[in-house]
Amino acid sequence: MNMLDQKVHESNGIKTTPENEIIDLVVRSVKPFPGETWETMLRFSGPTDDEKQAMLQTVDTLFQRGYELVVATYDHLRNFPETAEILGWQDHMDEAHLAERRRFFTVWLARTLSMDFGTQFADYLFYAGKVHAAHGKRHIETPSMWITGSIGLIIGTFARFIIEAQQFNPEQTALALSGWNKYLLVQLNQMQVGYEAGKELNDGLQVINVMAYAM
Repeated sequence: MNMLDQKVHESNGIKTTPENEIIDLVVRSVKPFPGETWETMLRFSGPTDDEKQAMLQTVDTLFQRGYELVVATYDHLRNFPETAEILGWQDHMDEAHLAERRRFFTVWLARTLSMDFGTQFADYLFYAGKVHAAHGKRHIETPSMWITGSIGLIIGTFARFIIEAQQFNPEQTALALSGWNKYLLVQLNQMQVGYEAGKELNDGLQVINVMAYAM
């Protein structure tokens, strides 16, 4: 191909390369699957084996107060002006909506207390993040700052429940709290990834550059 032919091809949006030249066909900037992100973060900062054993010892204590945690969480959300407005509860409480939220939260709590480290749970958390980006039944967007804040409240509540039980020595308490903190922060990251994916979809068309080769 002479230089004139090459310029014609390039002007038509087709870029040719000399024969035998190695062409880079690697697709970059593609985000990993939710399960891959989850497993990477668990390897990076997940609970150690000793922490997992300590966490297991506290499961019964936390489970017994699970309903209290669910109720208190949504009481806080509806009594805090900013979150009440996001949920549409600033003027009156929608009992059906509250029941839906409590059920969703209860499922999450049950899987958390079962110490589910599987990729199916990763997909669930990714979906939960998308729900907070207005991809749920009611299309309510909850800004990510409130997801982060809620996880912080839950970590604090776990700590209070464990300390109030007075069943664990200081070493067990420290290991358990360290493990729950790590586990919940890995969950937070997974929900944030889902939230960001949902937001990107909300913002419009996604551009994917593709180079196709054909005869």
